[in-house]
Amino acid sequence: MKFTGFANPSEQFAEKRLDLNTLLVRHPAATFLLRAKGEDSKNLGICSGDILVVDRSIQPGDNALVVAAVEGTLRLSRIRAKNGKLLLPIAGEARVVGVVTAVIHFPG
Repeated sequence: MKFTGFANPSEQFAEKRLDLNTLLVRHPAATFLLRAKGEDSKNLGICSGDILVVDRSIQPGDNALVVAAVEGTLRLSRIRAKNGKLLLPIAGEARVVGVVTAVIHFPG
């Protein structure tokens, strides 16, 4: 049996399959995903439900968005440079867990 007809016009625009691991993860052994919860990070452009790609192997620099452990909870914050030092503007005992390298945002 032989089929005839017109070719799919979108074939010329077809790309290879997108692989999110290749696009978003630089250091697989040191990377994890975290879902944002709550409205506390809206000022950082992060909405509740967004997925954060966090890399533990990257050293944060000025203006880096980081995940920090603060008194048993994880919080988002931006690193700030002041007088040659990097500061984490969070009250309490805080430890940087990793640097946010990408955000998957769900509109709506």
